[in-house]
Amino acid sequence: MGPITATSPNPVKDCFTLNISYVDNFFTKVEDLKTDNEWKHIILLGEQALNDKKHILEQRAHIHAELSSCSFYLGEYDLGLEHAGKCLLMSKYLNNTNQIIRALYLTSAHNRALAGISTDPQEKKEFFDAARSFFYKALEYVDQTNDEQLKAQVYFNGAAAYADDPDGDLNTALTWYQRAMNIFERFEQLNDYNCAAIRLGKLSLKIGKLPSCRKILDNINLEELSNRTAVHFKLLKAQYLIAIEEFSGAREVILDALENANKLEMKTDIKRLELLLNEIKDPDNEKLIELHVKA
Repeated sequence: MGPITATSPNPVKDCFTLNISYVDNFFTKVEDLKTDNEWKHIILLGEQALNDKKHILEQRAHIHAELSSCSFYLGEYDLGLEHAGKCLLMSKYLNNTNQIIRALYLTSAHNRALAGISTDPQEKKEFFDAARSFFYKALEYVDQTNDEQLKAQVYFNGAAAYADDPDGDLNTALTWYQRAMNIFERFEQLNDYNCAAIRLGKLSLKIGKLPSCRKILDNINLEELSNRTAVHFKLLKAQYLIAIEEFSGAREVILDALENANKLEMKTDIKRLELLLNEIKDPDNEKLIELHVKA
């Protein structure tokens, strides 16, 4: 009998039939499933693996890190924090520097995301402060790793912790984005590079540099983006079109992005896009152009 594949319809039956552990099943499938944006499937397999006694602590820490990432993509930030915290605890016990760094930047990312959806000013501030605190904790370890791409992820998340905060230091955000992009470009990580470029475009909008934003949009090839990154690209394009008062074009872009975001179950981005769409229905709304940078 051949090996199970990422498209096997029943992971529980697969493990029983082939007499392999849930841990092996998880690590066999996880990369293919990530390529297909199958975040819920990964979480299912990960939870099965965590309940399987056939694992070692380092594998357990890795699984928690993967589930934290998946939770982020699904907008389940509290769950993501829980997995990141467990990964951090185990990784410190194992003295696994790379996994410690990953757990810290994931914790930063989830706190940043929670800040973005919070409606309470004090709570929002506390989440952003926590996001930056964990970013700087991750920085304490980056000199101990040779994994440049891991460093770039830390820099990217640190930049976002400043850029997404309405009171954040945008110059600091720009510095860390550029450091991340330099590494992504050097290692030909095109999608990660474009993710950072899109965020730079949003930063340009925030400070009123519309030509800089337009240049970034023009330099990105939509066909080269992952499905998730394509949604973020379209969100930025819609925000730019609103800024130049091309409301009809912005509406078309938003509707297209919403269709894709719903397929990918991108809860946070769906809310952002719906907010823009609701505002754009009233082009005379004086707050519209101001609101587009907050989406």
